Amino acid sequence: MRKTVAFLAFVFFASLSSLALAEQRYPMDADEFRQTITARVEATWEKIEKKLDHHKVSEDRKQEIRAAFDEAVARIDQVMDKASTDGQISRGEAYKINTMTSGLRGKLRSTLAVNRNDRASEKREPASTSRSARKPAKSEDSRDEELDSQSQTRKPAPARKAEASPKKRVPAKKAAR
Repeated sequence: MRKTVAFLAFVFFASLSSLALAEQRYPMDADEFRQTITARVEATWEKIEKKLDHHKVSEDRKQEIRAAFDEAVARIDQVMDKASTDGQISRGEAYKINTMTSGLRGKLRSTLAVNRNDRASEKREPASTSRSARKPAKSEDSRDEELDSQSQTRKPAPARKAEASPKKRVPAKKAAR
């Protein structure tokens, strides 16, 4: 019992002393925090650029990706400027900025995917050569009549019977008795 109490007292005082000696991280100097964020953003761009080179992406596409990346970084810089007006970055402000920078690559991918889908829809065939343009358009009245006739001829789905529970297998020895 004495050893346990002595050990707990030691752990308690050791944790208090480590908290007292530990350097407080926040509020942080704004310039130091900006350098950290800038380094993180540059590292992210280097990773993206390495992957673009690996996949042999064209220069036009690289410029488009860089422009989208710069837009995202500009938003981070705006938040950073607003947070560093007093020269210090609080824990909440740092959390908000860190969240924005950590999801930077994923947001860039989703933005580019939307742009790619928009471009793909523009490249599709014009409506005059598509299938729907070849068939004469039906009026809304004829569509309603067609739907009504289909609903009248359709049979309702048969009601399901409640399934009986499966019979238990009786071992051969007990069945023989």
